[in-house]
Amino acid sequence: MSAPPDDVTIRVINEGAGWRLECRPRFEAQMFRSGRAAEAAARSIAARFALSGLGVQMAVEDQGHAILGTTTFFPLPVPDTARGGL
Repeated sequence: MSAPPDDVTIRVINEGAGWRLECRPRFEAQMFRSGRAAEAAARSIAARFALSGLGVQMAVEDQGHAILGTTTFFPLPVPDTARGGL
């Protein structure tokens, strides 16, 4: 197994009244009412980045920014047909 990827970082952070999803360096933060919805969105986004050949580190944090859990999505090989080859 290779080293963890560092192409994209996704954080799901408990903000008290909701959960913030941050995805760097790709797009602005999003807010969710439930941690379950925020984590599901984060996993969906991470899987799509992995399918496009980018690695992702995802972390879920509490209000004090202590890490509750992490997941690594390794980049999947992009087929030649996706690059315009035969």
